[in-house]
Amino acid sequence: MSKNVEVVRRALGITLDAVRRGDPGAAFDECLREGLIDSDLAWRVGLRQGVGVAGIRDFAGREGFVEFMRTWTEDFDNFAIEVEEIIDLRRKRVLVITRQHGIGKGSRASVEMEISVIYTLKRRRIVRVEVFLELADALKAAGLSE
Repeated sequence: MSKNVEVVRRALGITLDAVRRGDPGAAFDECLREGLIDSDLAWRVGLRQGVGVAGIRDFAGREGFVEFMRTWTEDFDNFAIEVEEIIDLRRKRVLVITRQHGIGKGSRASVEMEISVIYTLKRRRIVRVEVFLELADALKAAGLSE
């Protein structure tokens, strides 16, 4: 396993635990303390060239991370993220395929979706996270085909 995959795996573990506890700020702080992320960590979520999540913007830093996690999860009860696969893309990038699910607070409908995320690292720290609703879009951004 590459060092970059190890960094992403460790940061994911910390973050997933914090999401379960409802404390994303603690995840950011712990990842920063452990040298896993950059203090200006960028979350690219919004639409870019037709890819991304409509109605949501990009975020940066601790406050941005906390706001993103709140925005992403606030409409769900029992929200959970499961890592399905981690792929070392080389060139200091790692692709993570997740399954996310929860129960809509208003509708009580069960929601499940596959979300793909590309992590970009510099000096073994995560500096950018790009969120994709479609695996094909993530693979294209990674220079791969499905």
